[in-house]
Amino acid sequence: MNRIAGRYLVIAAAALISPSAAIGNDSPAGVDQESAHVFTFDPTGCPLTCDPGAIIENEPDCGAASNGGDGTDSVNGGCSWPPCPGCPLDLFSPIACGDSYCGSFGADGGIRDSDWHLLEPAVPTGITATLRTGDTAASLQLWDLADVGGPCDSIALLVGQTAPACGGQVTINRCLNPGRYALRVTSNAVFFGIPCGAEYNLYMECGPCLGACLDINGCTCTDDVADTDCIGPAEQWSNGRCCAIECGTPPGGYASSGVTLLSQTDLSQFPDNQNIGAAVTHYVSPAGQEYGIMTFSKGTGFVRVTGPGSPEVVGYTDGEGIEGIHREVQTYGEYAYIVTDDGPGVGLQVVDLTGIDGNVVTRVNTTGLGAGFQTAHTLFANRDSGYLYLNSSNITGREGLVALDLSADPVEPPIVGTWIDVVPNVDCHDSQVVSYTSGPYAGREIAFCFAENNGLYIVDVTDKANMFTLSSEIYPNVTYTHQGWLSEDRQYLFINDEADEFNGVVPQTLSYIINVADLSNPFYVSAFSPGGCATDHNEMVRGDFLFEANYTTGLQIFSICNINNVQKIGYFDTHPENNAVGFDGMWGVDTRLPSGVVICSDRQRGLFVFDVTAALASVNPAACGLFGDIAPPGGDGIVDLNDILCVLDGFANQLNCPDADLIPCGGGGDGIDLNDILAVLDAFSADYACPP
Repeated sequence: MNRIAGRYLVIAAAALISPSAAIGNDSPAGVDQESAHVFTFDPTGCPLTCDPGAIIENEPDCGAASNGGDGTDSVNGGCSWPPCPGCPLDLFSPIACGDSYCGSFGADGGIRDSDWHLLEPAVPTGITATLRTGDTAASLQLWDLADVGGPCDSIALLVGQTAPACGGQVTINRCLNPGRYALRVTSNAVFFGIPCGAEYNLYMECGPCLGACLDINGCTCTDDVADTDCIGPAEQWSNGRCCAIECGTPPGGYASSGVTLLSQTDLSQFPDNQNIGAAVTHYVSPAGQEYGIMTFSKGTGFVRVTGPGSPEVVGYTDGEGIEGIHREVQTYGEYAYIVTDDGPGVGLQVVDLTGIDGNVVTRVNTTGLGAGFQTAHTLFANRDSGYLYLNSSNITGREGLVALDLSADPVEPPIVGTWIDVVPNVDCHDSQVVSYTSGPYAGREIAFCFAENNGLYIVDVTDKANMFTLSSEIYPNVTYTHQGWLSEDRQYLFINDEADEFNGVVPQTLSYIINVADLSNPFYVSAFSPGGCATDHNEMVRGDFLFEANYTTGLQIFSICNINNVQKIGYFDTHPENNAVGFDGMWGVDTRLPSGVVICSDRQRGLFVFDVTAALASVNPAACGLFGDIAPPGGDGIVDLNDILCVLDGFANQLNCPDADLIPCGGGGDGIDLNDILAVLDAFSADYACPP
């Protein structure tokens, strides 16, 4: 690659891996998390000097024949070296207190070299690990190697930091209990753009933990604290900073509020000895039986949840030899469609669900679609239009969309169109595609593409031969736009950014609201948080409520009836080990079953079925702005004296209120009268009903 001096945008691979063979060989299939970072390339170089006595890696550049010939790292590839799980410890470079280490990394030509450094404190130890870069940016990560059977069999990312190019520096401070850990240095690109041999220096210093290492079961990071040592009884290092925490998980149970657990189907209840779970969707048979469909490292399981307290695994289809951490599923009609983004892939799996009520599911096709299709990161079925969209597939070079016509042939759907933006490398990581039936966009089919470092792209996909970009939007702190969902009135779009917390861009978990009423001119509205600093992942809207699957904090439920005052109203934490930044815990959520139960997938604990009735019932209509938001001072969503005065003001035709709807009874056509005053006053109780 020839480069000139300047600033470049590259995609950061955080390699967010859990115990799975898909941890792989640092090939594209082994990536779970990508985010964008700007790096500076200086053709004169930013040389690093190794300290006297420093440990020299002395490793061939990745891709060299003596280094495996295929980019796999036999020197210190650690948990990136196949076969994993079961990686031997001699594939880690040991690092000890006081060590200085000079090494190299890289990511180019589809090959990535990551270095894993092993540390094994025998007593509680406070570590300070510092990474310094050469002419390219790099990431420093701390992993807990739980050593269940092998050093990579059950690992967890504790913290990660990114250092900018040319002498950039990041530091990880952590108090570690006795055990086995690894410091990983990895490129700040996925698999391209960082020539192998990029240099770094790594320093490790140690000291005593002035208090016992903190057990953070059930704890949530709340506010930053000023301490530099982070050793207090209610403090914890999180993403390179010290946070105050709150703890509340009952011993041996799950922390929750407003949500009742109806059932849990553990990974062990599915065939093939699954390593990890992934996506979830729902299906309702013609007879009304309800199902949850969940994907795993080795296949896809089908669970009847019509009796939500007694789920039944009724079917399973394997991954045809492909094992990994990314497998996605959607349904249309009486078929399920499955893709994977791991390894060489197998194409599109098509599963016939016509016999599911009789406990029979049948894979009827695995197809390359006549176009060499192998992998896609995600997919989305627009059940209103009958089109299935492949997101970031190999067909389009891991960019854009591919449209398949399911109504033409649900078993071997034809490709009817593709979209790749004129701006290079717009990766549609995930999408929601909807058909407009009313308003200014009636008759048009619109895709909302969540484009990683490029933010949001809105694409008109009505004409499959001419799908085109309508607009795009970059919200504050955009790092890795992962997934989102529209409000039911299609005025707002809720977005989860999967890397803003992980990369330390924001101090707490944040989700973002975009106004999409005008598809040609979307704009950022605001952000909201459930508290804590966990990584948010997937979400879905039902009515006036937003449901988020936020990894280590599990299911988070919000009232969104007042867009200016989004409120958390319930939660269920499926990952009691911790609430830290990271990628264990809840992956997905689906709220669309007619019975009203909510189904969620947890990477370690399988399929959960929840009753959320109490959480939804807890919302006071006044908090939504009664009959629309009638609070005159800025629309604060609280019915109070100002609102009463505002309605009374209607009698004098003053109407000095900025709100659009000041007529709570009669729907806006009967004028302001005594009924309206009574309705506003009644927000303080629950007795008055508007007359017919």
